Amino acid sequence: MVRIHSPQPFFKSKNCLFSCISKRSSRFCFPYEYSVKIHNMSEDFLQRIKKRIAGVPLASGRGRSFKNFSFDDLIFVPAQLTRRPIDYYKEKVSSEIIVGRRSKKPLKLSTPVIFGAASFGALSKEAKLALAKASTLAGTLANSGEGGVLKEERELARYLIVQYSTGRFGISEEVLKKADAIEIKISQGAKPGMGGFLPASKVTPEIAKVRNRPVGQDIHSPASHPDIKSAKDLKEKVSFLREISGGAPIILKLGAFSEADLEMAVAAGPDIIALDGKGGGTGAAPEVVLNEIGIPTLVNLVKARAFLDKQQAPQELWIGGGLNTGADFAKALALGADAVFVVTPLLIAMGCIYCQRCYLGKCPVGIATQDERLRERLDIDKAALDVAGYVKNSTEEIKIIAAACGEKEVSGLKKEHLLALTLEASRLTGLRFVGD
Repeated sequence: MVRIHSPQPFFKSKNCLFSCISKRSSRFCFPYEYSVKIHNMSEDFLQRIKKRIAGVPLASGRGRSFKNFSFDDLIFVPAQLTRRPIDYYKEKVSSEIIVGRRSKKPLKLSTPVIFGAASFGALSKEAKLALAKASTLAGTLANSGEGGVLKEERELARYLIVQYSTGRFGISEEVLKKADAIEIKISQGAKPGMGGFLPASKVTPEIAKVRNRPVGQDIHSPASHPDIKSAKDLKEKVSFLREISGGAPIILKLGAFSEADLEMAVAAGPDIIALDGKGGGTGAAPEVVLNEIGIPTLVNLVKARAFLDKQQAPQELWIGGGLNTGADFAKALALGADAVFVVTPLLIAMGCIYCQRCYLGKCPVGIATQDERLRERLDIDKAALDVAGYVKNSTEEIKIIAAACGEKEVSGLKKEHLLALTLEASRLTGLRFVGD
């Protein structure tokens, strides 16, 4: 253990002397060592308290995982006799899905793994182009994020979701008409109830042009849409975007489950409801929001699926936030998601080392930075291949699981294929406990 204090006189207390973990009989101790082991403090904890003295809320670039509400607490039951398994090595298992089945312009994808929103500004141009290229290679949808659409991004992505966020950065009739789908961002899982903030240091001439904002000035995204104040406003917005895009699928993205909010969302008539969970990441947010506000992804999914089924709502359900592996995706599909969306795993696939310093703009691998010297470190073509490889192999994992459960399509995965490994997971999901 690192000792950061020199020996000081021990307090004249028999209780302290009795409970001292060093078992010293002398009149000297190390207060830091005592605090760490007796009060379960860590050096990081102490430093975080000290940092708060500056009077500025701590920020971070990450998400929070919830061990008590984990997809790891679920397991698949294989087909054997009453259900026959599919031979994955000999028979075809389909992973194709249709996005926006009720829309005028449905999209056929090769995988249920969709790219979540990541904006130009939070990410470098190179990272954005790598994601666009990877989406085409993987046969899935890319997402512009709230920072506008790069010309090259639109060219590289076969299918692109244009995010219609609170700041309306780079949004125009021309951009919306070129969208393959439009996502109305109400909130996001990592920082629900908050807008966004891009510091002036990141607002380069190109970012300013795409976002239609002045160079070198802070850019703030409002916490809510200024023109969506009622159920009527939301319904009119959905209709407007559907009309201007010529019938492209309309997605409504929420950052946490709420029965009242979901009821209003369904009534607005979007084609898809995307629900982002607390496990999701972000480029920058106050730590108190990252840690203390929102709903875990597994809870979001279970509650939303039950609500939509009860209402007999026709909307497709997408889920995201802390999902990383093919097994995670397969479990989400089995619990009723029509598709999953991810961002953090894509960034890790292209080289992110998860140093959680995205908000500083000094990403050492060129992903979350506007520093030209650092951006040069990211090879667009290699990053695109790596991201596409991650999506393709994760999709194969879903197909392997589906085959083992006796399904020829990944969309055939159902709750009946799952068991809960803990009583808590059983109570939450309604799945049978594995020990029963």
